[in-house]
Amino acid sequence: MPKPSIEPLDFSDLQTYSVYGRHSKVTIEDFARPLSAGMRVSELLAALPAQLAGVDFPEFVRSVAKSIKK
Repeated sequence: MPKPSIEPLDFSDLQTYSVYGRHSKVTIEDFARPLSAGMRVSELLAALPAQLAGVDFPEFVRSVAKSIKK
């Protein structure tokens, strides 16, 4: 079976900019904080990163705990 012909990508119109000049959506405060032995669940949840599932997971845990109490 012959290999398919792949055309090289054309980057002639590609524009770049400095990473230092652009606004970042992530800050240092958004990163996870270190875990330590003996942490309470609330402390563990507070230490999760403020990104992706780290934002939604604490609310999920609260919802599950609330439904169990009912």
